[in-house]
Amino acid sequence: MKKFLLIAVMAVLGAVSTQAQVKLGGEVKVWYHTDAEVTSYALMPEIGYKFNNKWEAGAQIGFAGVGDDAFSFIFSPYGRYTIYKSG
Repeated sequence: MKKFLLIAVMAVLGAVSTQAQVKLGGEVKVWYHTDAEVTSYALMPEIGYKFNNKWEAGAQIGFAGVGDDAFSFIFSPYGRYTIYKSG
């Protein structure tokens, strides 16, 4: 069920962002370490805007944690400049 939901969300986001200037994406991570019996997780949605064929800017905002002890807020802005496109 979880895999189906993830595939459905990715398909919708891919269909929305194919011809648009706004890019939606993100990361979902869950990892369980069997020796230490600790689960780490992260949820970081991303949004970006393409100004033209060369420039794009956006940000990733979310949170991550390890077990019940550590929790962090993540803000990750970015800017991209395309130098060369092939094909």
